[in-house]
Amino acid sequence: MINLKKCLSIFSILIICAVIAFQTPFSYASENSDPKPKSSEFQLIIQNAKQIPTKYRQQLTQEFYRVYPLLVNKFNKNAPKTIYLKVDNKTEYGAYVIGHTISINYKAIQIDLDAGNLGIMIHELTHIVQDGYQGDVPSWIVEGMADYAVLLYGTEKTDVSLPKASEVKSGKKYLEKESYRHVTRFLLWVKTHRRATIFEDINAAAMAGTYKESLFKKWTGQTLEQLTQAYAKNPGSFEENSQCFAQRNDCPDVVPIEIYHQVKISKGKAVNLRSKPFKEAKTVGSIKNGEIVTIKCQTTGDLVGKSSKKTKLWSHVQIGNKKGYLSHIYLPDINKTNIKDIPACKKK
Repeated sequence: MINLKKCLSIFSILIICAVIAFQTPFSYASENSDPKPKSSEFQLIIQNAKQIPTKYRQQLTQEFYRVYPLLVNKFNKNAPKTIYLKVDNKTEYGAYVIGHTISINYKAIQIDLDAGNLGIMIHELTHIVQDGYQGDVPSWIVEGMADYAVLLYGTEKTDVSLPKASEVKSGKKYLEKESYRHVTRFLLWVKTHRRATIFEDINAAAMAGTYKESLFKKWTGQTLEQLTQAYAKNPGSFEENSQCFAQRNDCPDVVPIEIYHQVKISKGKAVNLRSKPFKEAKTVGSIKNGEIVTIKCQTTGDLVGKSSKKTKLWSHVQIGNKKGYLSHIYLPDINKTNIKDIPACKKK
């Protein structure tokens, strides 16, 4: 005969084991991370949550769900969806990233956390997104871009300070040595006075594995060394409203106008410079395809171009000793410049 009591006992044990096995993963998740917002496709898992005071854990978690989706959308849409956070109070750094894990010494940054300054979380999350960078991207570029993200997405409690103008120096070695906010400040200057899309350009090249220093000349008409020299001569006033310069393209800054662009010709090897912004005006010189010109001012003149690519805008340009008017049809990248930086030509 079947021992009914024994069967019931075995059945009960099996049920209990099944329940424990089923619940274990969920218990582990609840012990190691705060509740995930239902609408979020991302998740932060804290590996040793009990070592972080509840207040700080909640701060870091909330900042993750606020900022990480913005970083992914801006810099790398293929970034990982699950990020790990763990405590490492032995590290001399406030935080560091390895793979998809942020290690944080909360004791080293306790003053910032108490003040609600979570810039370090934005910075380190940016490094995780930058894991998509390919090829040889210099560390000073990587760190400067990460601090740009802090300015871009920081709150009113975030430290968004920049070095003062008196601290600025020329030369690539200066950027390599100081890195971080010094690089961010320099790139904000480039964004404001040379190339409005410089941060996007650098990120795209780094993601594609095509970043190289020579791209600065393609983007701005000047080498990196020339840019740093121009920057050091008049570094502007970015520290006065750093987030405005990071987030917008119309923030005022006192810097001499000196804009460069590359001439691009669809047909032929050269284009004529004119004495006035008209197609039949006197020829005062010619410019070869690919040459870099300095934009002095802009005005309107004859309509130039075909089909949808037509424009009445002309710029007074200079290359060496040659000066004259050139249609914007031959300066296709000029729309990537902050148009406010190009003054109107004075009427004669």
